[in-house]
Amino acid sequence: MIISFLLLTLCGVSVTEAFSGALSSLGNAGPALDSISSMGNYSAQPALAKLIYSADMIFGRLEIYPVFIVMSLILRRAK
Repeated sequence: MIISFLLLTLCGVSVTEAFSGALSSLGNAGPALDSISSMGNYSAQPALAKLIYSADMIFGRLEIYPVFIVMSLILRRAK
């Protein structure tokens, strides 16, 4: 998240938007603060920032796959 935050601030995104946007994207938690809140959207963000948010969303989802794999292995051994 720190890397995403720093990259977003280098893209010209405000500190509040960068922090809350990175946190929201990594956690797949919904709206962030400022212009990307529930009353706004990501259209005002620079193109590179949108790519960073997209990568954060993918990395946020990848965290759950090892849990699913471990659970499936445990359930297979239980049979």
